[in-house]
Amino acid sequence: MEHIKESNTSSKVLTNMQSEVISEKLNIPFVTVRTVIKNYRYILAEELYLGMEVRLGYILKLVPDVITNNYLATTGYEASVISTRTNIPYNTVLSIVTSYLDMIIDTLARGKDFNVVGIVTLKSSFDGETGELKVNTSTSRTLVDDLREHDRAVRVKLNKNLRDLFKKRVSIA
Repeated sequence: MEHIKESNTSSKVLTNMQSEVISEKLNIPFVTVRTVIKNYRYILAEELYLGMEVRLGYILKLVPDVITNNYLATTGYEASVISTRTNIPYNTVLSIVTSYLDMIIDTLARGKDFNVVGIVTLKSSFDGETGELKVNTSTSRTLVDDLREHDRAVRVKLNKNLRDLFKKRVSIA
């Protein structure tokens, strides 16, 4: 797929670093983890190009300006598609995707930024006055440009419940 390109070195390094952490955590080969993460991002992009509302786990939604397909894929369904495409067992794929989503939450909860390469960047910061954790999102420039070529746009909506949990500094584990 050409929708998500890891053309620059920093994107490849970032994907490899994320894959390495999950690989060590789950004791699954690095190449398998990297393959699943890349395919997960490809599927999210495909769904956007099909005019679907896309959920990144329970973290956020990417909503196209015009929804042309009312189907909302679940993480389990996306894992089954990845499993079929890659011949990696479904349970392995689901474990990797779930760990990837958990990694996003854990990273944000520590006040650090997270980049879902080619899709969205989440920037985490603590408000000095209130002590609350705030998360800002921005859509990948590559995704925005690719969608614009097809006269489409997308907006990002952070899950309100997640935002509330961060405000209360509740641990998500």
